[in-house]
Amino acid sequence: MQGGCCAEDTFSKFHNICATFLCFLLMVAVARHHEEEEESCEVAINNSVKLHIEGMRCSHCATNVERAIRSVEGVEDVSVSLDEGSAKITGDFDVEAARQAIESLGYEVLGL
Repeated sequence: MQGGCCAEDTFSKFHNICATFLCFLLMVAVARHHEEEEESCEVAINNSVKLHIEGMRCSHCATNVERAIRSVEGVEDVSVSLDEGSAKITGDFDVEAARQAIESLGYEVLGL
């Protein structure tokens, strides 16, 4: 009878160790999932480009540049600053296509 009792005690310790290990694995999996979500949010937030544009002189110029950039596929948001001579573009778009759209209006894209 004592042999059976000791075997149950060992078996119970084994279950506790396994349960603890499984909890640890679960916490690691949740932490990794949370990190991946944060990284994907950072990519979405930081997927923007600031182009420096030469030749914009008035609000009509800025409006034309904004309209041209918005026509580029994948552009989600555009903010044109006449004072800075720049356009901040957000989205999943081709930068070269945005540059071409701006330059087709007669403005020069100086760089990122």
